[in-house]
Amino acid sequence: MGSNSISAVDLRNFIDRIENIREQKTALADDEKLVFAEAKALGFSAPTMRDILKIRTQKPADRQEAESLLDLYMSAMGMATETPLFRHVGLMSVDISARESVVEALKELVPINGELIVKAGGGAVRLWRDQEGTAHAEDFVERPAPQARAAVAAAPRTGKAPPPEASPAQAEEMGRQAARDNQAIITNPFPFGDARRPLWDRGWRVETGGDGMGPEDE
Repeated sequence: MGSNSISAVDLRNFIDRIENIREQKTALADDEKLVFAEAKALGFSAPTMRDILKIRTQKPADRQEAESLLDLYMSAMGMATETPLFRHVGLMSVDISARESVVEALKELVPINGELIVKAGGGAVRLWRDQEGTAHAEDFVERPAPQARAAVAAAPRTGKAPPPEASPAQAEEMGRQAARDNQAIITNPFPFGDARRPLWDRGWRVETGGDGMGPEDE
């Protein structure tokens, strides 16, 4: 075989495999449409279901950041009646004209393992919680945005790994650990039909305070 020759058998094999995968993708896409149609017939909103599916792929911290940015942008565009944080402060009967009063009130809104950057009557203030859950406030100086890092090529996927060996109690603890590691609920390693899958979900929900998109298992 010359240097410019190609193997017709190998090429045909690759083409056949790709066409087979595309046929499966088309069939699965049709199945998905049927499920959405079935749900719509029962009164469910397909666009809202798509939103839920998107949310379930997000890491908890990423979702919180996205929601905060949405509130911020809507406020900047005049689409929100008032700034979300100060709306909460207003419900606390706090004088928003007093910087220290606002800062003290906002400490109550700082999420666990999170922080808030607020401009209140002057420079920005960073509000955060320590490992014991105590809220703190400090002056915040914004740093220049770092240069974008070069994109790292993702390794090719070779299929989902087999489920790990775990007892029911271990599966639930794995879900809790996944939430602590800021993994999305969709990363559940147990397949549908595996009795440990809902236990993993429950552990994730408990650790994040809910949002498993389903009722707690009894």
